[in-house]
Amino acid sequence: MPAFTVPLKTQNPKSKIQNQMTVIYVTQPEAVLSKVYEAFTVSLKQEDGTWKKKTIPAQTAEQVVLMGNPQVTGDALVYALELGMPVHYLSFFGKYLGSALPGYSRNGQLRLAQYRVYNNPTERLELVKAIVTTKIHNQYNVLYRHNQKDNPLKERKNLVKNQQTIDQVRGVEGLAAREYFACWQKMVGKQWTFNGRNRNPPTDPVNALMSFSYALLKTQVTAAVHLAGLDPYIGYLHEVHHGQPAMVLDLMEEFRALVSDTSCWGY
Repeated sequence: MPAFTVPLKTQNPKSKIQNQMTVIYVTQPEAVLSKVYEAFTVSLKQEDGTWKKKTIPAQTAEQVVLMGNPQVTGDALVYALELGMPVHYLSFFGKYLGSALPGYSRNGQLRLAQYRVYNNPTERLELVKAIVTTKIHNQYNVLYRHNQKDNPLKERKNLVKNQQTIDQVRGVEGLAAREYFACWQKMVGKQWTFNGRNRNPPTDPVNALMSFSYALLKTQVTAAVHLAGLDPYIGYLHEVHHGQPAMVLDLMEEFRALVSDTSCWGY
């Protein structure tokens, strides 16, 4: 896979807007990220054994993501840290491994905003409602695609907005989840048995596949949270407990049905 950069302020990678900050992704295993004067150079090994080089002005970069096992020179790593630029390490499959962080962070304002919402009961409740509403909406769409249109999830979705506490919203979420999974036996057919969601460990092939797909989703969301600079342990729907990545679990909820569950069916 080649190395590339992704603009942070536009969807168009070819945009030439000046002062646009970028994320430097290096994804080729044999690539080398080095420093030349005030720029980063990514050297990519070609099929014929030659090297193709691409230069990125260091002052236009926001952070560096090394995916797989590319190499980074000491000069490039130190220069990135001097500029306040974190360098993140992901596995070839996108699992977050760790980061080299500068002595000062650019994420202070972002995290203060994250903590402010956590400590504001009204804002936190509204955000939790948005998460659960979208989750139920996506669950309904999965059932609809499989001709399970006779279900109460639309009513549950509308019920969320009338709840006054986070626990009440969680109650609606749990009810919707039971009704959602109650439709799965009809979808999996006679060749499989599905008597409801179970885990730790899953007791049937359908639940095993579901748990596996959720684990893959958690890996991707964890990486995204770290790259965005959020605190992965401060969430809103999930309680803050020691070692529990509440923000990661929060962000997963909207994508469970849309990404993981649909992958179990092949679309």
